[in-house]
Amino acid sequence: MSDFEWKCSEKIQKKYIDNKEEKYYKIDLGIQKVNPQEIIALSRSLDDEKLERLRERVKEEGWIDKGPQTILLWKLPNKKLVVSGEGNHRAYFCKTEGIEEIKATLSLIVDISKLTEKQQELLDEKEKNYFAACTNYMNCDDSIEEKELLKLLDEADKDRYKFLQKIKLI
Repeated sequence: MSDFEWKCSEKIQKKYIDNKEEKYYKIDLGIQKVNPQEIIALSRSLDDEKLERLRERVKEEGWIDKGPQTILLWKLPNKKLVVSGEGNHRAYFCKTEGIEEIKATLSLIVDISKLTEKQQELLDEKEKNYFAACTNYMNCDDSIEEKELLKLLDEADKDRYKFLQKIKLI
């Protein structure tokens, strides 16, 4: 894997961040299982000492990532992954060592122009429902009500995820 040419996440992400035509939409999916072999770009240079410490730890303990919430990835419309800030060393290690599955915090970049008008409307509805459930849960002070709101948040998240699967975005 040493002949793989890593790209710069920032250059790739610029297209989606600038987004003047509002063609792209970012959906935060939380912690998901991903194939690190699909990672094509890092967000910063690697520190050789840090990479060596990671190699030594994995050699002693095996691959155990206790912090998947700090491997931040974007899944692009072409299904490739780029590191978006944190997790560069682990992403690099997993790809170069041939690890086939890891958990990471995933954001999905959707090319809205590829969706039908109805799919766009449904996606917008699912996102609004999810964010309303998030807001209600986050603003709750009552522990009894909190359990019900957490259940509603989970249902909204699952509904959104099923829809994304149905239209083959994930």
